[in-house]
Amino acid sequence: MSERPSVFKFPPELERAIFLLVAEERPASIPTLMLVAVRVKEWVQPVLYRTLVFNPEEAVPALPSITKSNLDSFIQTLEKNLTIAQRSVRNVIISQLDDLQVTKLLTLLPTVKNLYLMLTGDSDELDEGLEAPFNALTNLTRLYCGAQDLIVLTQNFEYVVPAFSRLTHLTVCGGWDDEEDVEGIQEGLDFFKALPQVTHLCFTGGMVCFEQLAVWVLEQCAGLQTFVFSTEEPDHLLDGLMKDERFVVIEFSQDEDADWQRWALTGQDFWIEADEWVKRRKAGEVEHPYPFREDAWML
Repeated sequence: MSERPSVFKFPPELERAIFLLVAEERPASIPTLMLVAVRVKEWVQPVLYRTLVFNPEEAVPALPSITKSNLDSFIQTLEKNLTIAQRSVRNVIISQLDDLQVTKLLTLLPTVKNLYLMLTGDSDELDEGLEAPFNALTNLTRLYCGAQDLIVLTQNFEYVVPAFSRLTHLTVCGGWDDEEDVEGIQEGLDFFKALPQVTHLCFTGGMVCFEQLAVWVLEQCAGLQTFVFSTEEPDHLLDGLMKDERFVVIEFSQDEDADWQRWALTGQDFWIEADEWVKRRKAGEVEHPYPFREDAWML
């Protein structure tokens, strides 16, 4: 009688490391991995909530996406696992959901650190229910939002909300329609000057008037370490921008929400490249603000 072959077992530490590696490389696989065994579910479930993607314009296959059609069912699941989710969440993208849905998500996820928030833009007034959960985001260190959304969230720049108390990296998308709106630009400048911790600022997809605002920000925000300007027209910028060593120009991407998802997944975003370029400018290695014009520095 032949002996039954023995079943090889990995040491628990190695088994855990293997499952975590798969989960972190491709979080979309986690719901399947959780079915393997209870112990595996305990290992990988926190990774599932590390980066949450709600209604993106473009889905990145490696990350699970929650669309409008399955949002309610996901919220029910989230509420059942709220302790794990709040302890684990780092990155959240919320795109084009209505204010009530945004309010619900921010209420459930007050511990988010890196937020991509694009409101619907259907109204110039903020839903009253959204103010409290947004102000509760006191762990927030990175924010991507539309210029008009920022204006609404801050009540026309009237105050720096508590959500900005720890913010170090701010990306503002869009701009004003009227380049002659000097009063609006001044209000924006006063707001940026009032941010207590911001060291990295990015204007992306901006209008012409954003250039002058950028000049003033660089002149008057001494704590700013890196200023990134993402534009479709990178040439012929104002001298006040070109001469500042903290100023970096990158090419505007049409897929910024997908880029954000990939950066959240890999931890390698344009800020890393921009900071390195600033160091090179300060060291005298390069004189211009265009890293994408050197093959070794594609952003």
